[in-house]
Amino acid sequence: MRMKRTSIFAAAAILAAVTAISPPFTQVMVTPVMAETDGLSDADKTAIKAMFKASTDALVKGDLATWAGYWTDDAVLMPPGHASVKGRKQLVDYVKANLSDLAEYTQSNWTFEGQGSLAVVTTDLLWDYKTGPNAGKSKKGKQVVVALKGADGAWKAQKVIFNTNAKP
Repeated sequence: MRMKRTSIFAAAAILAAVTAISPPFTQVMVTPVMAETDGLSDADKTAIKAMFKASTDALVKGDLATWAGYWTDDAVLMPPGHASVKGRKQLVDYVKANLSDLAEYTQSNWTFEGQGSLAVVTTDLLWDYKTGPNAGKSKKGKQVVVALKGADGAWKAQKVIFNTNAKP
């Protein structure tokens, strides 16, 4: 029987999510779970992709209030070359300063791991700017997203780490 390994990223994300929603504790034992599937339904994967699409459409249109609504209240963004950005207000401030002139922002090469109300998603990224020195020059990168499903069934980003494919 062929088994799929749970990734280090998924284990770390699960641990981070558990610590964010659980009372403080002193010791945790994480046991890798081997399974034939990633534990997320096709409906959940479709809903997560729809959340990403709606979120990035709002980002490109400059509708930052809508965009911020696709993040949890305690969201953390970890962009390249920048300190962690924590909370919706700081996320909006970061976008205004760094991503306010986007012409395009897309994801591809999706992977999903998770179960229940927790998902770890990876994608490749592609973005372009409308004006300025980077206009017309596509930038590429990758991201890891920890997404949580709320009681209402809606998925939101909680933690996002992204980078560019540029050499350091």
